[in-house]
Amino acid sequence: MATYAGKTYTNGNVPASILAPLDGDNYGNAVLRLDAAESYNRARAEVKAKTGVVLTVRGWNRSYAEQVTFYLQRHRRAGAGDRVCCYWNGVPYVFTGTAHAAPPGTSNHGWGLAVDVVDFGGVGNFSHPRRVASIAILKKHGWTDDEGRGSIREPWHLVYNPAKDTQKNATPTLIPASTGGFMADLTEKQQRQMFHNVNQTEEVVRRLEEDMEARREADLKHQRASAARERLLVEGMKTLAGSVGVDPKTIERLLADAFKNITITLSTEA
Repeated sequence: MATYAGKTYTNGNVPASILAPLDGDNYGNAVLRLDAAESYNRARAEVKAKTGVVLTVRGWNRSYAEQVTFYLQRHRRAGAGDRVCCYWNGVPYVFTGTAHAAPPGTSNHGWGLAVDVVDFGGVGNFSHPRRVASIAILKKHGWTDDEGRGSIREPWHLVYNPAKDTQKNATPTLIPASTGGFMADLTEKQQRQMFHNVNQTEEVVRRLEEDMEARREADLKHQRASAARERLLVEGMKTLAGSVGVDPKTIERLLADAFKNITITLSTEA
């Protein structure tokens, strides 16, 4: 049993009310317990800012049923003479997969506190460049690799330990100090939430800016084309006027007056 934020639950049954999404283009609807999710998201942002490594995950909170599925995909009941690797409900099992899965009801994934990071090295390889670049930052945010370095030898497997999170009370650094009194009115929790929201919307803002720039360029092309057509019209009318004995200056003045009354409206809507 575990208790968090007033909720008591068992492994594999973390209440949805204390789960939160993970940032990034992950391999599914990645969620963790609130404190672990908040830690992972800020750690991921710092890793990206300082190393350029963009973290994604393929494992996160797992229900009890999901743990059963994972376990049976990688184990079978032991027979006579088999080498037993572990027990589930008192029954011996043999490992048959390439990566271990904890017996259902015992996994840290079932507490909403573990992630499996993509492209962090194969079994036993703890020197993958992406991992080497990221692990120190992840550790200061409370992400431990003790379990991964154990008998399972999984470099990608990290577990959140709140007691080792030295950054959970840190003031967000991306919020400008120039906001002065406004910042003074915010609680530390609100500041951290603002920091998280900035990270979440960073990619959306970038795409909007690119879209706006493309639209501005399209508008400029339209304006240049309209101006060119206007010049051609004026020159054409002047030439025609001269050919029929009308003063071209008179035609040019009349056209100029007419164009003053023309309103051009540009829309940014698709």
